Amino acid sequence: MGRWGRWLGAACLVGFPLLFIVFAGTDIHPGPSGSTQEQIRLVAAAEGRWRLVHLVLAAASLLGIGAVVTVWMIAVRGRSGVLAWIGDLGLVFGVAGAALLSGVVLMEAGLVAPLAVACAGSAACLAPEGAGVAEAIAALGWSNVDPLTWAGGPLATGLLLLGLAGGLLRTLRVWEAALLVLAAIGLVFTNPGLHAPAHYPLLFVLVVSGSLAVRWLTGGAAAAGRSPAGPAARGTPAAPG
Repeated sequence: MGRWGRWLGAACLVGFPLLFIVFAGTDIHPGPSGSTQEQIRLVAAAEGRWRLVHLVLAAASLLGIGAVVTVWMIAVRGRSGVLAWIGDLGLVFGVAGAALLSGVVLMEAGLVAPLAVACAGSAACLAPEGAGVAEAIAALGWSNVDPLTWAGGPLATGLLLLGLAGGLLRTLRVWEAALLVLAAIGLVFTNPGLHAPAHYPLLFVLVVSGSLAVRWLTGGAAAAGRSPAGPAARGTPAAPG
């Protein structure tokens, strides 16, 4: 792979978890509280910040696609057998989840903020008789997190499978594989949507991603692929002597 391709892969590895930690795991992300009407007023007041945060998260999700592909290239590419199939399945889950996550947060940027602003400017929408409309807007943007879970869940599953495959193939260091698996499990049980409660597992992802990015740029990942585990994992006899 060319120099720019390697730098792009490294940027995806580091940028994906880092941007989610900063923009989804801190107070930069507007956090609506109070009654539904109060939540809508808060989002409307922070419309610009809401849009910016979710546009950044949409971009971070796209970086997540590149990060998953790069981990697969380090851990699984060129291998065959059951472990390679597990890694390939992780690639499919990870890419699909990151793509879905990008779509969900992009919708939150482009649709939820304008609806909140329109509702906040309408006395009827904030009145008791407009409660159904206000609750629908809140569900679309922040009170119903199921769409984020449906997207982030497959992404975390993909990272889990890639960590398992890479660890057993010995293309990932033991601590890298273990930490990636633990981080993926943490994401599933804290917040698969990669928002605030998930920032600690994302820190683990960032540590692993940083290590892999260095190896990817310096050629250490290729060296791991030529380790004694490599030919055996492909079912190719090792050279005599």
